[in-house]
Amino acid sequence: MAAYFSNFPTIRYKSELIDTNVKNIMVRGILRDEAKKLLLETIEINSGDRSDQVAHLLYRNSEMDYLFYLLNDIIDPYYEWYLTEKQFNEYLYNTYDTEIDSIRYYREIKEDDDFNYDGLIVNIETYELMDAVEQALYEAITNREYENDLNYQRRLFNAIRPENVGRLQSEMKKLLSGQGSL
Repeated sequence: MAAYFSNFPTIRYKSELIDTNVKNIMVRGILRDEAKKLLLETIEINSGDRSDQVAHLLYRNSEMDYLFYLLNDIIDPYYEWYLTEKQFNEYLYNTYDTEIDSIRYYREIKEDDDFNYDGLIVNIETYELMDAVEQALYEAITNREYENDLNYQRRLFNAIRPENVGRLQSEMKKLLSGQGSL
């Protein structure tokens, strides 16, 4: 991650107790949709694969894992990366405690022949605002099922093609210095 922040602009931070220069971590670039199509590919990882390991395999540099976070809008690398079964169960317990198998969400029921549609998910408050006809189109899912679906989706993520890494890094440097856009 240190490589990611190396290009960020420095700002002065001053308070009653301290006066120092720090990296402005509030700056963030967004990759335009047309650039994503040209530069990215979808990668599938296995449970237990760490971002630094995947970065080393793809880019021969484990510090390039920040690219996965940037390109997949990951803010919390611990909980927004594909969790192992142990991590997932710990997360469930810490988040839901005794409500793990309670119903909090409803998923739109998909047609038998529509394998690619995951179904719209609404929370219980939205579901309760629906009339009976609309409610009949949804099935209840537990907190565990909801979180499991989210975690399973995280195994697929965007990665920049290795041949485009230098180009992206160059554009990021320009953007962070105020001279460009991605």
